[in-house]
Amino acid sequence: MQLAVDHVDDLVVGVRVGRDLEAGLEDDLEELELAGQALVEPHRRVGDLRRGQLLLERVGVDVTGPQEVRRVGIEEPDRRHGFEITVPYVRRALYVPPFGTFGDIALLVELARAAEDAGWDGFFLWDHIHYAADVPFVDAWIALTAMAAATERLRLGPLITPLPRRRPWKVARESVTLDHLTGGRLILGVGLGIDFWDEFRAFAEPATDDRVRAELLDDGIEIITRLWSGEPVSYTGARLRVEGVRFLPVPVQQPRIPIWSAALWPPRANPIRRAARCDGVVPFNPNGMTPEHVVELRARIDKLRGDASPYDVCLTGPPARAAEFADAGVTWFLESLLPNEPLAEVRRIVGEGPPDL
Repeated sequence: MQLAVDHVDDLVVGVRVGRDLEAGLEDDLEELELAGQALVEPHRRVGDLRRGQLLLERVGVDVTGPQEVRRVGIEEPDRRHGFEITVPYVRRALYVPPFGTFGDIALLVELARAAEDAGWDGFFLWDHIHYAADVPFVDAWIALTAMAAATERLRLGPLITPLPRRRPWKVARESVTLDHLTGGRLILGVGLGIDFWDEFRAFAEPATDDRVRAELLDDGIEIITRLWSGEPVSYTGARLRVEGVRFLPVPVQQPRIPIWSAALWPPRANPIRRAARCDGVVPFNPNGMTPEHVVELRARIDKLRGDASPYDVCLTGPPARAAEFADAGVTWFLESLLPNEPLAEVRRIVGEGPPDL
């Protein structure tokens, strides 16, 4: 079967089937559509996924991953049928600290350009202001701005911005500005922040207690999302208050800039509740996440969300197990590089591009 393929966006491949379409497809279209509807949440319906794969293979479409199939309008008179395949593949990104080897803003810009050229989907920075060793350091948000100006496709963002040591109205302004600069490529990662590098105590930050930081984080997420709306905002939370302010412009991305919430494994009820309010989760486990952990995490979050709307799971893990994590529901798999990474090795990893799953 000859297929003409158009890339519509990062996830959607529109397929128009030519005149040499097998006649058998006509009888299978309705069944294909039903199978496709069942594949919207493929990782929870393994049986339906395999059924859909077999159907597609039977009509001559090579299937390498989960697909959603539905008919689309026929745009050319010589084309008898059309269908669209939605491919929820795992995106690959680089994840680096803005210090140590990477404490050079010109280098980060160079690496961002190289990453885009090599086919990486994203480039994320740790968001810290202090480290255990005295090493070169750059500000994550200013670095992201420079990287954004040097790229056109790469998704960018801080992982993770600790909102309890930031003023959320300032983060709201910065994030919308960066979203406009990138043309809608920003992802905002948020979390409690941790103090093992004295980023709270050393600067007399008041939020040194996890409970207080959690309240500040919840208030911060609420304030930021409300300020992004472009509507007048008044809000009184557990720790923060905003009274009668309106921020313009609104973000390029609608309904909002994606927010990913950090969650330490095993997560308690509040981090799960917070992650369910956001657009994605970034789980951390000092002993390493497993695919089984991801399945459990998704199940708990999905139960609270109560719908099938898109949701990201962003994870660092051993590259050899990337395919297993993809099957478990991970949507972003990060190549994590450390502060003391040799520069030659960094350039090699970036330049080779994301490895195949």
